[in-house]
Amino acid sequence: MTMIEHLKDPLTHIVRNAIDHGIESPAARRQAGKDPCGTIVLSARHEAGCIVIRASDDGAGLDRKAIAELALARGIASETKPLSAAETDDLVFEPGFTTTTTVSELSGRGVGLDVVKRNVETLRGAVSIESRQGRARP
Repeated sequence: MTMIEHLKDPLTHIVRNAIDHGIESPAARRQAGKDPCGTIVLSARHEAGCIVIRASDDGAGLDRKAIAELALARGIASETKPLSAAETDDLVFEPGFTTTTTVSELSGRGVGLDVVKRNVETLRGAVSIESRQGRARP
């Protein structure tokens, strides 16, 4: 199996998540001063002997407050030691961790970002998140 074949499912899941959870409705985008049509960009480049694949969108960004509240409720975080933004973002890679209350056929198929991360790490890769809440992609 080629590397591209190993990346197909993780990339598909990332795009589906961006569509389902990241990109706001056209009405919400208009209200935020954005184009009503969201944009997702996949890019790849060679860097220092590695292939870097980047997925970005101009959606709402991660809702760190909701993630932190869920982490607190699950005992992953404590009120005395709040999580950093990076620690909060990394929680979306935990098995079964989601702030979504509804399951859709697009991304809610029982496969979480933990599977994406595991598949990428199997290829000796790494996954990271950069999120700017409410702002368009750079």
